[in-house]
Amino acid sequence: MIRRYLAAPLTLYQGTGDIIADTSMDATPPAMRQGPNRLARGRAVFAAAQALAKEKGWPCHWRLVETAGIAHEAAFMFAAKEAGDAIFGK
Repeated sequence: MIRRYLAAPLTLYQGTGDIIADTSMDATPPAMRQGPNRLARGRAVFAAAQALAKEKGWPCHWRLVETAGIAHEAAFMFAAKEAGDAIFGK
């Protein structure tokens, strides 16, 4: 199941300004072990997926698309030029 998940075309789209731990972010101890903010967590899960796929010799078709300076704000994320790449690919 994990092999199929890593092989699926998945895009992680995040803003590099999403570094504030606000009240809507899970701050439980297990969540905080994933990273101190959403940007760190997104990068960590992407790196973990790539590392596992490499270790197992599996394909990983995940992509990471980041847009500079945008925080946890959907309107700004969708208005950013990188949104087209995140949604449709280059």
